[in-house]
Amino acid sequence: MRFSPAYYRIIPAVISLLLFSIAIAESEFPFQGIVKEGGINIRSDSTVNSGIIATVGKGRELTVVGESYGWYKVRLPIDTPSYISRGLAVCLDEPCQDAKVVKNKSRVRLKPSKDSLVLGVAQKDETVHVLGKDESWYKIQPVENSFGWIHKKFIEKKPEITANPVAVEIPLTTTSAVKQEQAQPQAKKDGEITLTGIVTPYGKVFGRKATHKLLTQDKEVFLLKGDKKELNGFNYRRAKVKGVKITAQENKKFTTIEVNSIEELK
Repeated sequence: MRFSPAYYRIIPAVISLLLFSIAIAESEFPFQGIVKEGGINIRSDSTVNSGIIATVGKGRELTVVGESYGWYKVRLPIDTPSYISRGLAVCLDEPCQDAKVVKNKSRVRLKPSKDSLVLGVAQKDETVHVLGKDESWYKIQPVENSFGWIHKKFIEKKPEITANPVAVEIPLTTTSAVKQEQAQPQAKKDGEITLTGIVTPYGKVFGRKATHKLLTQDKEVFLLKGDKKELNGFNYRRAKVKGVKITAQENKKFTTIEVNSIEELK
């Protein structure tokens, strides 16, 4: 079958348009979403017939990482039951509060059974926080790579909070100095703060200064800016962080903390 010259001009344009649309869609994620109703199920797949992983209440905040056919893919809440086989991880302390995964793509499940739903996978040398154990399984906090699905009609985007500009009278003699300072903006340190929560990697993005996140018991997320090697030693562990809030931050969704000290909590 022969095609006209116009066909060969249209097809590349259509492909380019599709790729551009996909790129725009992907740029919307991740974002923080809020559950609009109570008793909403997080499921193992993007269908109402798939298994139920957890049920969340109205106002619960979730991290949305993707979308498929009207469903949002969300990172599992920190209180979601999760289990990993004791043969796939070894304890790092006694009593066992943290364990190191010894095999790549180790499956994390909803219940302590090989027939239970798979919630995600943990990679070799990843540290998991242990909540309990029996003869064959560790009960752990969900790993970073644990996801579920929730219908998008039950999620709304968390509004971004922006401060109202305050008018300030500037003396004429300092106008040039202010303009020079505005040309080279710097982060403003907002005050000391002490937080406790789970430390996780923030991800590798060129130009990003914050390298880690802190998830508090109240499900608030803070970005951590500090010595990367030191912070790596606290990945997936509970820690107390002391530092300074920075208002001019790289990610307006979260508050950035410049870390002064960090210590592990048992």
